Amino acid sequence: MQIFLRSFYSGNVLRSAMPVQIRVQRAPGSSRAAHGPLNAYHAKVESGSLRFDRHQVEAVRLLERLHTDLAKREAESARRRTFFSTILGILRGRAKIAPPRGVYLYGGVGSGKTMMMDMFYRCAPLEDKRREHFHAFLLDIHCRLHDMRKRGRATQDPVAVVARDLAKTYSLLCFDEFQVTDIGDASILRRLFETLFEEGVVVVATSNRAPDDLYRGGLNREAFLPFIPLLKARCDVLMLKSATDYRLTGKHERQVFHWPLSSDSTHAMRRIFEKLVGGEKPVAQELRVMQGRSLHVHECAHRVAWFTFDELCNRPLAAADYIALCAHFHTICVDGIPQLSMERKDEVRRFITLIDELYEHKVKLLCTME
Repeated sequence: MQIFLRSFYSGNVLRSAMPVQIRVQRAPGSSRAAHGPLNAYHAKVESGSLRFDRHQVEAVRLLERLHTDLAKREAESARRRTFFSTILGILRGRAKIAPPRGVYLYGGVGSGKTMMMDMFYRCAPLEDKRREHFHAFLLDIHCRLHDMRKRGRATQDPVAVVARDLAKTYSLLCFDEFQVTDIGDASILRRLFETLFEEGVVVVATSNRAPDDLYRGGLNREAFLPFIPLLKARCDVLMLKSATDYRLTGKHERQVFHWPLSSDSTHAMRRIFEKLVGGEKPVAQELRVMQGRSLHVHECAHRVAWFTFDELCNRPLAAADYIALCAHFHTICVDGIPQLSMERKDEVRRFITLIDELYEHKVKLLCTME
């Protein structure tokens, strides 16, 4: 078991502890530059809460450009909403304001991609914005499509209908961990984003993969490939080359498994859990899995979750449940892993599936075991 877990960690690192969804109201005042992500980044460096990284600055400057463009777009929209311009728009036919190019940041885990996108999101000079983990966003899209079918809303292009509904509510979409692993998701992405872009929605995304590597090796990838040039045409793509993994800088993050199984090992992992959540009080949460199913998490905070082995592997869970966990948490603590044998083949099978998904999604595992 120790050898297995050590090999599991050979390529794994902690994810950035950022919330799954953030909603921040626009700050009052007309000075947008003072509230941009570049100033916010330098303020954190000066306060000592961040270490200066020239690669991160390159990414923040790209986000600052988008922040400026969005502010100009908002100002132009406000000007066009005046009485006389409204009348002229009716007479002449109102032309849509061209949306600015979005941003697609990719690179290794722990390089600060999520932190910088969230910094940009907080500063974004508009209120009709949404920030979400990409997996959770796709689950929402599939639920909307499912609801349309249940209500009998017959249409030849349901994906475009859903996209237009989204565009009526949001002009900025920010996605964390943009990745495609499922053929059901791959089959709708081109039409979904094609319509979102046509409606003027701006997209910002972080990913561990370059656009050309999305859904690589996936089933029927040929049908997915047209999405890639569409994404690159509407977003500036930047690889974050930072060599520092900022998720591995804390001493408390180095011990990842504890044995033999005892109250002492559980308490040791509990102390790490409390440090990782940063003083936030753990709460219970229901995670949406798919087609109306949900998964109950008894204890989580700051994108860190605590489970017992029985909760994850002694219940009828499958890959979709573990993928949902990976979409919402960067670290998972599992208490009480027993000695496993083929006499417990169902638990063994689920445990292997869990490890596979954690490794695939680069989620950190801390555990206690016999």
